[in-house]
Amino acid sequence: PAPIRDHALAGLSSGGALLFGGETANGPQPFTYELQGTLWSTQSSVSNPMVRTGHTLLLDETRHNTVLFGGREPVGTKLADTWSYANGQWSYLAPTNAPSARSEHAMAYDPTTATGILFGGEDATGAVLADLWSWDGTDWSPLVPTTLPPARSGHGMAWDRRRDVLVLFGGTDGTTRLDDVWQWDGADWTQIAPHQPYGVPYGPSARDGHAMAYDPLSERVVVAGGEDDNGCTDDFWSWDGSGWMRLVPTGGVPSARTGAQLLHDAQGNRLLLHGGGCGTFSDELWQLELPVFWRSNSYGSGCLGSNGTPELELVAGTAAILGQTLMMEIHNAPTVFGFSYGAVGLSRTTFLGLPIPVDLGLFSLPGCSSWTSTDHSYFLGPASSAGIASWDLPLPNHLLLLGLELNLQGFCFEPPGFWRWASVSNALTVRCGTQ
Repeated sequence: PAPIRDHALAGLSSGGALLFGGETANGPQPFTYELQGTLWSTQSSVSNPMVRTGHTLLLDETRHNTVLFGGREPVGTKLADTWSYANGQWSYLAPTNAPSARSEHAMAYDPTTATGILFGGEDATGAVLADLWSWDGTDWSPLVPTTLPPARSGHGMAWDRRRDVLVLFGGTDGTTRLDDVWQWDGADWTQIAPHQPYGVPYGPSARDGHAMAYDPLSERVVVAGGEDDNGCTDDFWSWDGSGWMRLVPTGGVPSARTGAQLLHDAQGNRLLLHGGGCGTFSDELWQLELPVFWRSNSYGSGCLGSNGTPELELVAGTAAILGQTLMMEIHNAPTVFGFSYGAVGLSRTTFLGLPIPVDLGLFSLPGCSSWTSTDHSYFLGPASSAGIASWDLPLPNHLLLLGLELNLQGFCFEPPGFWRWASVSNALTVRCGTQ
């Protein structure tokens, strides 16, 4: 595409991204583009939406198409049409209900309800809106929760898949730019007061026209650029559900811009920033690589052995960082004629085709459960006299493991004479990161 801003960019069900609309130095941009890797291609469709800016696109993961709504014609007329794009073709949709004509609204896909969520925007008279709508693939439905964010346009929204909430940030109420954060949990909106380190206000300045997307690798919502009361911005921020973190990229950094687009490209598992400008127009395509933080959590429960119920724990100070060794211990392992194994699974939903947890009574272990798919196992040997079996798991420094979740459980063979031939521990989910 030519250098462009105020366009719309969203994922494709087949991978890659779809671009439509926007404004260039020579006027409206009428073409449809697909992005695969770093290669753009124009698409020829039998019918096409009219040219526009201030519209939105979202990938409907359930119906496997990309949905367009609204925007503004070059002469300023606001639009209320709905289109879908799939297999290289646009289709005009005629839903029974639809939001009113608008531009500068925001849309995001809610995977928990398989619907698209639309909020706010600017109507045909220039007034800002505070209505909420959902798209089910066939029709639009108004949502009327108890609480709504104040009316606004030029805001950003992204679905936080780690926390299963829709995050809304910023925009303008028509006279004042905003810096508030709201979350939608599928039933109601809640305003979130960001954590303030040492009591000092910390976060993005009030702005509109920014780009916003969720990055599943870093498990953060990212805000890029926009325009505040001092002009166009070139800053990047991430939101972890409770507070903001300023991102300071190394190497080259995109210039200050508004009207850019940010999306997660599932095909390449990458976060992409495209276009925008500040009195200018850009055709730049940037890839933003955020830190990937490791994490762990315990789940499930073990069953009683000869030395108590085994407990799988991380050794204090260890971390699931690629290139390092994850150190664990199974406490309460049998100390007499017993030895232990560590099980690693890539799934915590199915084991041997059965839904987890699996009752190991099937294997003569009544009262015990498998909490992992057990794709690999490691012999740990006998426990110490204190009943501790050590488990050191090297994590190769390989990018394919970045963000991978490992589901871990201890398995202890019991000594002869104990009424059960083995016992198991609780389970841990550990996510591999770079820090």
